[in-house]
Amino acid sequence: MPMRITGLSELSARLAKAGPELHALIPPACVESAQIIATQAESNANSFSSKIGSQISVVATEGGAQVRVAYGEYPHRLEARVMEGDGQAPSEFAHPVFNQGGFATQMSHPFLEPALDEKREEAIAPVAAVVRHVITGG
Repeated sequence: MPMRITGLSELSARLAKAGPELHALIPPACVESAQIIATQAESNANSFSSKIGSQISVVATEGGAQVRVAYGEYPHRLEARVMEGDGQAPSEFAHPVFNQGGFATQMSHPFLEPALDEKREEAIAPVAAVVRHVITGG
């Protein structure tokens, strides 16, 4: 059974016309989306660290947003990255033991990647709503 898709030329025309409106509305929607991820990442990080969660923030960028973790000075600024590990599954890593010498092993605690996985659909919603609004004209 053949399938017929209609309305592509109308959609293309609306998107071309909506360029400036999309340019104005997408960045705030991206910040809203990033905040959803950041809030979950903070909750995840707070489950194992009293320091990392409070250092998670959302930063607006040209045309979008980023979730950032800005944690302290060296050597502590490495903690968040090391604790995230590969972002997928907890894994063991070795770290120096300060003031005692030697190394100790510890399990990572991914917090940012799981936040994205947990809140993906919710985070897409603000941007999707803007695009839907602009395409439908209302």
